[in-house]
Amino acid sequence: MEVKYFKNQLRGYNVVLSILTAESEDDLCRGCIGFDGAMTKAKKGLKKLKLDLQDLTAPEEEKESLVAHIEELSQRLEGLPEADAPTCMKTAGLCKIGSDCFPLDGAIAMMKQITT
Repeated sequence: MEVKYFKNQLRGYNVVLSILTAESEDDLCRGCIGFDGAMTKAKKGLKKLKLDLQDLTAPEEEKESLVAHIEELSQRLEGLPEADAPTCMKTAGLCKIGSDCFPLDGAIAMMKQITT
């Protein structure tokens, strides 16, 4: 993997974090199991990205900068409020977004598209 890959991943995580931040401000979305799943995927993804950085051949300053960005995103993610007992808002008939939850499902799916 190259430095460019990590920088592009972090750009994507900035978008995901923005979406999760907006969704966390809504009681209905924050209590949804979809939000909970997206939070878990984002946290795991950032942890994996940090582990993958260990194999990167790059100047130490550049690696440190990438690690600092990952840690900053992780801290912001950890600071978002989460529900104690999330439930599926679609199943409960409370979801107002529709059949697909793009702000949550789409954001994580977008990350899979970032390959370089």
